[in-house]
Amino acid sequence: MNQLMLNLPDLQHLELVTKGLLDMTDGQSWEKMARSLLTFNFKISVCMDWIEDIVESFRTPFWLEEKRWFVACTWDSLYSVPYFSDVCANTYFRPPLYSSVTDKALFCDHINHFILNESPKQIRYYFRHMKKLEIASSESLEMLSVFIDMSSIECLVVSTLIELSKILWMFQLMPRLKKLSINTQVSYFLQESHKIRLECIENLEINDPLLN
Repeated sequence: MNQLMLNLPDLQHLELVTKGLLDMTDGQSWEKMARSLLTFNFKISVCMDWIEDIVESFRTPFWLEEKRWFVACTWDSLYSVPYFSDVCANTYFRPPLYSSVTDKALFCDHINHFILNESPKQIRYYFRHMKKLEIASSESLEMLSVFIDMSSIECLVVSTLIELSKILWMFQLMPRLKKLSINTQVSYFLQESHKIRLECIENLEINDPLLN
């Protein structure tokens, strides 16, 4: 890789996705090769044992202050944050255990799709850039606005039976909502739909094999 970089003296932007060797996870080595780059995003798949030592090599002033390039690491992957961070989360969301990120909000701000699959009572993070919300559990729906900026949601997926009053409550908090997907109990929704007028919905999806 070093030789390739030497042969590209004018290179400014690099994106790397590869299965590599452990020597490709050394931040100090990459620091020498990437110094002239404007952007550098990578995801390296490799089995690692000493994860904390690997992350520590990316905590130098070059990475954290000069470039402000952050990484996260699991037992089988080293990747740039937030570029290769997850964009989808559910009720069990936790930021990566090992990372060079000092502000965990960086992970939350990259999430644009949230799946509510359990009661959200234990969620301690706030998601500010949500575009898609999927409701797979109707438990504690009133807590959604505590950890999600509902005003940014453009797509709502309903995969569980929800009372009409709660649906109306959610709609009021979603001024940008344009797409609605109903994946369960469509007959109930159709029976109740005459009570509401959804002028904001431009795209409707109905996925129910039992609909007749």
